[in-house]
Amino acid sequence: MKRYFLLAAIALFIIAFFNSCYNDKEDYLYPTRPNQQSGTCDTTNITYALTIKPILDNYCNGCHNSGSVNFSSYSGLSSYLGSNSAKFQNNINYTTSQNMPPSGKLNDCYLNQIRIWIAAGYPNN
Repeated sequence: MKRYFLLAAIALFIIAFFNSCYNDKEDYLYPTRPNQQSGTCDTTNITYALTIKPILDNYCNGCHNSGSVNFSSYSGLSSYLGSNSAKFQNNINYTTSQNMPPSGKLNDCYLNQIRIWIAAGYPNN
């Protein structure tokens, strides 16, 4: 009886272990975002909280979350953009040798939304 209980516990542990770790690109899992309705790109209602921060959280903050390049908060991002706005845009548009994110270029919708937000003076809204 103890042997069957032990085998069942080990089997459950193995199943739980292999099913708990899953990683996939968010674009494949969720093709429509709150700021992208029905496959179209919303460039009229761009806010930091609902548009820009989710992009940064998904694609930038894994590496840029502390130090002089800190995109985890509005103050860190706006401080960086104050003197590096052109560099930031060139990097995310893959027009420099420091292309960001290194995992692959952001989709055109995200690039347009970021460009429009920066052109508006990157408001904290």
